[in-house]
Amino acid sequence: MPNVPHVHLPMTAFLLAVTPVGNLGLVLVLLLLADILIVLVMARMIAARRKKNESSVMLFDRDVPVHLLRRTEPSLRSRRPTGVVEMQVRWRHAAEAHRRSREKA
Repeated sequence: MPNVPHVHLPMTAFLLAVTPVGNLGLVLVLLLLADILIVLVMARMIAARRKKNESSVMLFDRDVPVHLLRRTEPSLRSRRPTGVVEMQVRWRHAAEAHRRSREKA
């Protein structure tokens, strides 16, 4: 990517040649150019930060130990497998139904 001053030098020279000769016009053009340069510098900084963040992601194969996968994959974060949790819920419902049937009798 070319340097910012080298790219904008012809444009700056053209704008300074076309602007009115008055002091106020020259000051306004210089302020406008300074604002444009600040926006370009900020855009380059943001792009560099995004590029750095994209390259910092590391992909692993499935050879990673389970205790590391539990930290990253939401389905593995729970300590009990999904089947065990479902069985516990069914057991609780059955126990509650049994308790209610005993209270009615």
